[in-house]
Amino acid sequence: MTTSALEKRTGVPRTAIYFYIRRGLLPAPQKTATGRSLYGEAHVDLLRKIGELKRGGRSLVEIKRALEKDLARGRESELDLATLESARVRAAIIEVATEQFASKGYKGTHVLSIIQKLGINPHIFYRHFPSKLELLAECFKSSTPLPIVAADRQRLPSHDPGENVLRGLTNDYPWHRLSAVLSGAIRSEGLQDRPAQYRLAETWDAIIVNILEDFQSVRAAGSPAPPVSDELIAYSLIGAHRSASIRASWDDKFKGPDLLKAHLFVFFALLAAVSGEVDIYSRVARYEGLIEELTAGKPDLPPALEI
Repeated sequence: MTTSALEKRTGVPRTAIYFYIRRGLLPAPQKTATGRSLYGEAHVDLLRKIGELKRGGRSLVEIKRALEKDLARGRESELDLATLESARVRAAIIEVATEQFASKGYKGTHVLSIIQKLGINPHIFYRHFPSKLELLAECFKSSTPLPIVAADRQRLPSHDPGENVLRGLTNDYPWHRLSAVLSGAIRSEGLQDRPAQYRLAETWDAIIVNILEDFQSVRAAGSPAPPVSDELIAYSLIGAHRSASIRASWDDKFKGPDLLKAHLFVFFALLAAVSGEVDIYSRVARYEGLIEELTAGKPDLPPALEI
């Protein structure tokens, strides 16, 4: 934590903190590359003990002697406070930004307001997030209700894919809101920067990893490569839920349970198709010629969907 944060945390003014450091009652702070001082929990604990000993009438010499072991442990600490502070600031930025993106949308969220709310310098913000769009992408990724790394699937509450789908849809509002905000931001920004496009694609790809694993889990071992992309099917599933959610928001005709059952129906229908329980691939194959005919000489993507 910074000197200001240490002051707020302990109630000890910085003049006293600097004095204790000069007199050897506190370990010297770690320094960042820009020269900022960083303090750890050891400093908080030592300041608390110094206050207790002072109230007990001890002199500075007596206090220093009483804290010899604590001081030695504080000096020997190998914690990289700069790394910890950087991670803390990054997490704080994401937390505040997620709340603002979800409530105000992309255009209504301003980087300056995030910086002011956190009380950080602009260069610190931009060191973590070069642009507002990249910040939104990270907020979206961080707000996903299910683990986005395959190795983390053991953290899921159940091995039942249907239960996990339902819990994922009901336990995390920001993810649903931010997915729509992110889609709108991509359209409004009119991205031409290829690296930025790739980063956004990686963000979305990380979101669907659990759906892809569900597909793979029901496919027989040694099955040939599917003729239709699992990835695009997974994206279609997400898009279908978003469209259904939009329709449900228009009036009172549909309730939450209706929306969940519809999504679960589509999810299990896709699992049945992917597993081969229901033969859909052969039906799609019958239209290969027509697909080629209708797409010949036309752009790969509809203009409205280009990013």
